[in-house]
Amino acid sequence: MRRFSVPPLKASATVKVVFDGNSLVQGVGATSTPLPTAFAALVPGLASVSNLGGSGRNWRQMNGLDGGTSSAVDAAFDAAKKNVLFAWETTNSVFNAGRTAAQTIQDAADYIAARRLAHPGWRIVLLTSIPRQPGLTQNQTMATVDAAFLANYRAMGADAVVNVRRAGSYFNFADYSDATFANDPSGYWFEAAGGRVHLRDPAYQLIAGWCREAFKRLRSR
Repeated sequence: MRRFSVPPLKASATVKVVFDGNSLVQGVGATSTPLPTAFAALVPGLASVSNLGGSGRNWRQMNGLDGGTSSAVDAAFDAAKKNVLFAWETTNSVFNAGRTAAQTIQDAADYIAARRLAHPGWRIVLLTSIPRQPGLTQNQTMATVDAAFLANYRAMGADAVVNVRRAGSYFNFADYSDATFANDPSGYWFEAAGGRVHLRDPAYQLIAGWCREAFKRLRSR
């Protein structure tokens, strides 16, 4: 019996992309190209690319808990199209809400499960975190969460993961010292050294390129 592989998903007017997450998705620090806008420029021909990012949101709030709402992301699903959801969070769960690595991983898995319960047709892509200053312990916790996303994203219910801390990436910090954060030759950080959280256009454009790579790996099922 011949086996037929499922062809890759291709950008077209039948494909809708949604970005959900925190202020990094919203685009704090960007002048003209927050992450969803940068992605849309790299992947032309899509039906739409939506930005549902919001400042301060964590995984639980994105899932409609702790005073948050998930109505916008659920309403964004279009049954007449193929729908891709990029979800980027971890930093606020760890730094702001004080969630442990295990709790954050479960919060992300719960978010994914809820989206699939509402709309099984989502193709869901997670992103790993970027370092944040200051906070040694919190950065170590985020690194643990990232490792779990990379190893277990399918078990968590996602279809792909964008590794923002991949080998060779500026964000693949060897340590979280002030000197490491201060080294910013490409002008990626929005804030001055000492309190770096958000990014400028070049960094969002870089990460958008990695999101495009993940998009190309999705299947058209």
